[in-house]
Amino acid sequence: MATKAELQSQATKLGIDTKDKTVDQLKKAINSHPKTVAAKQAAAAQKEAEKKAKKEAESKAVLNLAKKNAKEKGFEFYSDGENNYLVKGKKFMFKGVKHTQEEAVKNADLMATLIASNSPAIEKV
Repeated sequence: MATKAELQSQATKLGIDTKDKTVDQLKKAINSHPKTVAAKQAAAAQKEAEKKAKKEAESKAVLNLAKKNAKEKGFEFYSDGENNYLVKGKKFMFKGVKHTQEEAVKNADLMATLIASNSPAIEKV
């Protein structure tokens, strides 16, 4: 807990008059000062950004693991931005053209068609 002298020093640095103020009045003046409020908001925003970055990193790690596991099983991994899929089929015919598993995951139209048709060649994960 800060002493009255420490609070007076902090208040003076912020340009707050400290004359005849109690500890509680100093705390209130410091906490409501625009620079203090802005610093608290910046700290909260920084904490939220760090939390979001950590969550994104964890999601990316899970996604990379899923991709690795898919490859080990001989499958390709596909994500449409919302959902993730294992592509189990080895060859696909789409618009008169044959596609390998590797080519299929690079073709958004083909994958969208397979997803919409609930093809057994892909599995939502």
